[in-house]
Amino acid sequence: RCLPPEEVVSALAASPELRLKSKTIQNGKGGTEAPQINLFPSPQ
Repeated sequence: RCLPPEEVVSALAASPELRLKSKTIQNGKGGTEAPQINLFPSPQ
Protein backbone atom coordinates (compact mmCIF):
# COMPACT_ATOMS: atom_id res chain seq x y z
CA ARG A 1 0.00 0.00 0.00
CA CYS A 2 2.89 2.38 0.80
CA LEU A 3 4.87 1.16 -2.20
CA PRO A 4 4.59 3.11 -5.48
CA PRO A 5 3.02 1.48 -8.58
CA GLU A 6 6.52 0.89 -9.92
CA GLU A 7 7.28 -1.40 -6.98
CA VAL A 8 4.04 -3.28 -7.64
CA VAL A 9 4.97 -3.90 -11.27
CA SER A 10 8.47 -4.96 -10.27
CA ALA A 11 7.12 -7.34 -7.65
CA LEU A 12 4.65 -8.92 -10.07
CA ALA A 13 7.24 -9.15 -12.84
CA ALA A 14 9.81 -10.66 -10.48
CA SER A 15 7.39 -13.12 -8.87
CA PRO A 16 4.45 -14.03 -11.12
CA GLU A 17 3.76 -16.88 -8.71
CA LEU A 18 2.82 -14.36 -6.01
CA ARG A 19 0.29 -12.91 -8.42
CA LEU A 20 -1.38 -16.28 -8.93
CA LYS A 21 -1.18 -17.00 -5.22
CA SER A 22 -2.86 -13.70 -4.40
CA LYS A 23 -5.70 -14.54 -6.79
CA THR A 24 -6.19 -17.91 -5.11
CA ILE A 25 -6.30 -16.31 -1.68
CA GLN A 26 -8.69 -13.63 -2.89
CA ASN A 27 -11.06 -16.27 -4.22
CA GLY A 28 -10.71 -18.41 -1.10
CA LYS A 29 -11.16 -15.72 1.54
CA GLY A 30 -13.13 -13.33 -0.67
CA GLY A 31 -11.17 -10.40 0.79
CA THR A 32 -8.93 -7.76 -0.72
CA GLU A 33 -6.56 -7.57 2.26
CA ALA A 34 -5.12 -11.05 1.76
CA PRO A 35 -3.85 -10.47 -1.81
CA GLN A 36 -2.40 -7.10 -0.83
CA ILE A 37 -0.43 -8.64 2.03
CA ASN A 38 0.68 -11.47 -0.25
CA LEU A 39 1.76 -9.05 -2.99
CA PHE A 40 3.72 -6.96 -0.51
CA PRO A 41 5.69 -9.26 1.77
CA SER A 42 8.03 -7.63 4.29
CA PRO A 43 10.78 -6.07 2.14
CA GLN A 44 13.14 -6.71 5.05
